[in-house]
Amino acid sequence: MSARKLTTLLLASLVFLYLSTGCATSFYTGDRYHDNSSLSSIQDVPDGSAFPLFFGYGEGSSDKLAIQAAEQDAVARLVLAALGDEALLMQSGVYTAAESILNIDSFILPGSLEIIERDYDTGIYKRLVQVRIDAGLSAKYFTDRGISGGLLDGITILRLADAEMPVYNPSDPIDHILENSAFNWDGGWEPTFLVYYDEEQDTKAFPARTAVLTAADYLSSLGFRYVDLSQIERIKLDQEYAFAEEQGYSSMIRWVASKLNADYYIDTAVTVSSYYEKGNYYAAASISVNCFSASTGAGRGTAFYHSADSVQGKTSQAAEDKAVSIAMIQAMTDLMKKSSKYFVEDAEIGSEYELILMKTPLDKAMRELLKALQVSVSEIRRTTFSVEETRFSIRFNGRMEDLEEAIYQAAESVAGLEDMYLVYQRGNSFTFNTGK
Repeated sequence: MSARKLTTLLLASLVFLYLSTGCATSFYTGDRYHDNSSLSSIQDVPDGSAFPLFFGYGEGSSDKLAIQAAEQDAVARLVLAALGDEALLMQSGVYTAAESILNIDSFILPGSLEIIERDYDTGIYKRLVQVRIDAGLSAKYFTDRGISGGLLDGITILRLADAEMPVYNPSDPIDHILENSAFNWDGGWEPTFLVYYDEEQDTKAFPARTAVLTAADYLSSLGFRYVDLSQIERIKLDQEYAFAEEQGYSSMIRWVASKLNADYYIDTAVTVSSYYEKGNYYAAASISVNCFSASTGAGRGTAFYHSADSVQGKTSQAAEDKAVSIAMIQAMTDLMKKSSKYFVEDAEIGSEYELILMKTPLDKAMRELLKALQVSVSEIRRTTFSVEETRFSIRFNGRMEDLEEAIYQAAESVAGLEDMYLVYQRGNSFTFNTGK
């Protein structure tokens, strides 16, 4: 054999050995990380895989329990990130489901746990951790428990980007390092809903009231505030004459919503039917719900649901009541998912308020007041001016008490308005007298 042939044969052998040893051990031919049974450690996970990195904080009576709680928090944060805007509606349910995970280790990629910070305070262990989480398993676990939306709708293999490392100072309390896992209303604007039925529809009063009460219960389960039905009916009865005198409201219900300080109102329309067959009553219900901004009348979402006609009850009314409740819960679930992005957008600028000033002879003082208030509110514009009265439209993210205080502080900085005082407040409207 010639030297050239021998060299060629040796090179071919080396290439074969390299391919059969070095490369084969790290080559994966299946769907990328659809099943974590083939993964043994964090070294097997490239960036951008279905095992994203998330952070979590937990407390417990032992180191083990604190770490477990932190891992549950990290899983919840992954799910909330996947839900997007709809996390606003699901946050409580997500954490309840996460805390009920018994075998949290099955969600965590082996070898990925790292304790970032640790603390101990009077018997309580505190841990801040980072872990890589099985996004696909998390998606299945939570959707099986009725939590869906955003990227959790119909996704078999969920992939998310790694969470960013939190930036903090060593002196920061460990439980304050991570930001809120989803948008929430803490310390700011929290919406109130008013739900009522379309009185012009040809529907029995009982199913219509059942629909409204079911919707209110659903809102309460999400942590939202709502106006009680009896309060709505009372103000409608007492003040229908006042509605006829006020301009700028497209409907009686929107007017009532403004008077009761609601941020959104939901119109419901109900159609229900029942029949008797072989000793049982059966019913079906159709529900239409439409959500509007109480301040502007702008639509925020609409949904429709029709229940099956197999809803059974001992009486006709019982069957109808059950059918209406089932349909309303489904319709409200769909409506809230569609409206959630608008709620978040509205929350960023807050509710709309009207500021009315009586006795305003100086235009310059009104312009200075507007400028002084701009630093405290999201938006402000002057809508009318006269020597007798000036009106401002304000968007503010916070409590009404805080807005009132901001108005007083702004007035104190304007010459001639130091003695301004509140005359009355009704709904989202403040009326002040300049004292002139």
